[in-house]
Amino acid sequence: MRRRIWLTVVVVMAVMGVVARVWLMRTGQAQMNSDEAYTGLQAFAILRGDLPVVIRGAFYTATLDCYLLAPLVKLFGGHVLTLRLYVLVWWALAGVMTWRLALSMVSRRWAAAAGLMVWVAPGALMLLAIRGYVAYASGLFVVVAAAWACTRVVGRLTWRTAAAAGALVGLAFYMHPMFATAALPMFLVPCWLHRRAWRTWWVPAVAAAIAVNLPFIAWNAANGFPSLDQPVAAEETTSDRLSRFFTGLLPRAFGLRNSDGSWVYGSLARLVYVVMLVLIAWGVVVLVRKGAAGVVVALPAVLVWPLLALFNNMGYVLDGRYAIVGFPFLVLCLVAGVADVAARAAA
Repeated sequence: MRRRIWLTVVVVMAVMGVVARVWLMRTGQAQMNSDEAYTGLQAFAILRGDLPVVIRGAFYTATLDCYLLAPLVKLFGGHVLTLRLYVLVWWALAGVMTWRLALSMVSRRWAAAAGLMVWVAPGALMLLAIRGYVAYASGLFVVVAAAWACTRVVGRLTWRTAAAAGALVGLAFYMHPMFATAALPMFLVPCWLHRRAWRTWWVPAVAAAIAVNLPFIAWNAANGFPSLDQPVAAEETTSDRLSRFFTGLLPRAFGLRNSDGSWVYGSLARLVYVVMLVLIAWGVVVLVRKGAAGVVVALPAVLVWPLLALFNNMGYVLDGRYAIVGFPFLVLCLVAGVADVAARAAA
């Protein structure tokens, strides 16, 4: 009976994720913007022979989404629904990968809860979950897959697992520099554990990371490395951006603050937010105690925010988009914390 109830909850939550997306697509909130339009227009340009390595003018962000989208717009045309369904698939895959990653750290039910929390993204992230931004939904999947690969390599090192981890971490960096703030901390764990394993770790991992970035490296070398320059000048300090992440970005990502800055349920929302942060912090402790695989998840959950604050153009928090980088890791820590508290209460 309990299993049936749990399966029912999983199905209902999965359907809720679809219903919420359909509802948003029928409202004025989901009108296509210029960033989304670029994705579709570049897909059409690829069909005409224009083959970019990164977004032109920005000098960063891989255009892999446009290449994958190109045959779809060829078959189904340039309807906005094509773009939105494409994004939905990547978000669903990110939820499944979060579930797969969580299985090594919590029970199957709690792992399913983690995957569903990513799929049924709350607040501002649900709107982001239907936006066709280049490298956002696909980048979310890649960074979670990179974490999964790193947990595998800390458990069983072979040249294949090392190459997979290196390739996915390298791909996360290529997808968008912001994902490097999560990918690099998780990569440090196997780097430390296997620091003397030159043949089975360093060579295949580094070679794979470089290999997936060869187009990016070659393009930069041919154009004077424009990707080394940040696209906007700093208008605030790193500490200002870090503070805004916790006061503005994350509350919006968890659906507790509106885009205008107001708290959804007033003081209750503030209390819920504080409780969530406490549970996430406890989840970090729980995961670290589980060993190296847990550290792979806990480290980016903690370090992604100060690292992200180093980027001058990450200070915008109104639509919550930059929370996507650390969101799955916060979810995993939250689930680990809640699961541990629940187990202690039941003991």
